[in-house]
Amino acid sequence: EGLSRWQADVRLRVLAWEIGEGLSFTADVRDEAGRQLDGAELRYRDRPLVRILRPSIQALKGQAAATADEMAQVLNGNELVVNSRLNEIVTQVTPAFAFWSALVPLHPERHKSSFELMQLALELGSSVVLRFKQALQCPRPYELDTRCHPLLLTPAHSSYPSGHST
Repeated sequence: EGLSRWQADVRLRVLAWEIGEGLSFTADVRDEAGRQLDGAELRYRDRPLVRILRPSIQALKGQAAATADEMAQVLNGNELVVNSRLNEIVTQVTPAFAFWSALVPLHPERHKSSFELMQLALELGSSVVLRFKQALQCPRPYELDTRCHPLLLTPAHSSYPSGHST
């Protein structure tokens, strides 16, 4: 009950700690026969919660090539396509509160608790995703295919799993 008197950022830290209690992470993943797998696993109270296996480098190279081919067809020398998507891409650098608020009429001043809950979920999701990224070490598409040209500076961490989809 005392949390209601605290600042939002302090509440976020305390609640993130509480939610994270019982979670653990391992890169020592094995199948039912005990064979080592190339992956990582999030566990809750020592029970498997999420397991992600690392895609092969061939699969990643194939995806990068397919993306480069698709972009070449879409663009076909048309810079207007890139410019029309740039605003959308830039807004995805930070959490998409504006987009979500358009779908579900929320306002940060009128729905403070809802926004705090969303921020807490984003914090937990980000921590989990970054831990998987560190364990799986998947290269970014531009590292696999020279035809892939990011419009923005890419983060200095691995590409998989995608943090945008969590």
